Amino acid sequence: MREKVRFILPGVILILASIVGCQKDSQEKGEYIPGGRNIEAYRYSHSDGYPSFSDKAKFIGTLSGSWFEMGRQFGERSGEMTLYVSDIWWKDTCQMWGKEASLKAFDLYEAQIKALDPGLVEFMKGLAEGSALWLDKSPYADPSHALHGTNYQRVLAVNLWDEWSMMHPRQFPDGASTFGGDRKAPDRTCVAGCSAFAARGEATVKGQVISAHNRHSEFDPRVYEEVYIIDPEEGHKTWVLTNSPQVAANQVVNENGVSLSLLAGGFTSANSLDHNGQSYCAEGFGVPWFHLFLCVAVHADSAEEAIEMLTVGTPEY
Repeated sequence: MREKVRFILPGVILILASIVGCQKDSQEKGEYIPGGRNIEAYRYSHSDGYPSFSDKAKFIGTLSGSWFEMGRQFGERSGEMTLYVSDIWWKDTCQMWGKEASLKAFDLYEAQIKALDPGLVEFMKGLAEGSALWLDKSPYADPSHALHGTNYQRVLAVNLWDEWSMMHPRQFPDGASTFGGDRKAPDRTCVAGCSAFAARGEATVKGQVISAHNRHSEFDPRVYEEVYIIDPEEGHKTWVLTNSPQVAANQVVNENGVSLSLLAGGFTSANSLDHNGQSYCAEGFGVPWFHLFLCVAVHADSAEEAIEMLTVGTPEY
């Protein structure tokens, strides 16, 4: 059990059991309370051939039904951004690590996601189908292209970017190297970043818990952001901010007020699973951060239950 989930643990996970009341009320009504606008977003550097970033995240509404159906709704409402992000990261992934090595890694990660909750795989497959009108326009949809990949493979690549391309384990379980690209990959450094804020009790006007997360990351293409509320047939309604087609990101909040925030970093100690005195890096092919976050938010009734699911796992897993 611990071996399977160990690589998602490097970092600090902030879990709270309450949020601002008006946000919860708005979730129940299916509404979205927008934040401010970033009037300088158009100045941000972005990949050539792609549009400037919007001055705020796009709200795509509430997704409901089966996991596949919710994914299809997600894809239909976010097709353009799904195309932008998947094209940029698919190309980078294949050039840095190699297409063959990347697809080999994707199979390993996908098996772990399916072991956690098969619905999460169906969610991504639905997303690929829902955004097919846009993804079919990608140069990488052409079977004659050297970096050809199916729509689902390119959606999966985005969902595994943080584990495979940002953290990047050095070898496969069979001992083979994971460095198979024709472009020099960036120096492998263990990521330490993001920050969060939480206040409770007398620190707030109404005595409620307030939390916020600040993501430390490259803007391109993460700032093609969208917000959705997922309303599954079984589980809690959950608020998600992400860059499509990633299923979630560094903070999720469910209707029970369970809020999860991810801060990457940390160093090993004598109590760590692997103690070498060095900073944590991903070396396994376990459950990716954001799939785990979405799963926990949908199924956890309390902060205590969320902690159990994050550190030990679900009974099914």
